[in-house]
Amino acid sequence: MTLRFFLSPKAIPTPFVSFGVVTKKCGGGVAITASHNPAKWNGFKFREETGASVSSETSIEVEKYIDLAFNAGKVNSTPLAQTLKEKSVEYFDLTPSYIASVSKLVDLNSLRNAGLKVAVDSMYGVGAGYFKMLLSVGKTQVTEINGERNPAFPASIPNQSPSIYKDLCR
Repeated sequence: MTLRFFLSPKAIPTPFVSFGVVTKKCGGGVAITASHNPAKWNGFKFREETGASVSSETSIEVEKYIDLAFNAGKVNSTPLAQTLKEKSVEYFDLTPSYIASVSKLVDLNSLRNAGLKVAVDSMYGVGAGYFKMLLSVGKTQVTEINGERNPAFPASIPNQSPSIYKDLCR
């Protein structure tokens, strides 16, 4: 059996991975992320074929196999260029199909032309720029703060406490 892997050519929000698993009819997916934590806490988020998070039991089982492989020295590596040439890995940009899917669920034209003033704090994450891209082509104005990608989260570790919203209330 030949395994094929799809790889995003750029950093993407975790929900894109779930969407990609379903769209490409994959057996599962992996997002490497620290979520809202400092980059040094990066870890794996496993997705099942439905795009949902795997169960705790499945995650523990996967972790066991990873540990066994590393401890046994059975980790094989192949240069990315070679896997691309062999077509076992294929770059796939999920952004266009994700946006098209969102457009079927949400009336973006109404939002774009509603004349709203939208403020968004992207918290230096990979979701930066998406609200502006989706909504800023009509009368709606989108102001984004902390829209530069920076895994060090320089303003503070992202959290949902009211104190972080002071910049959005100007």
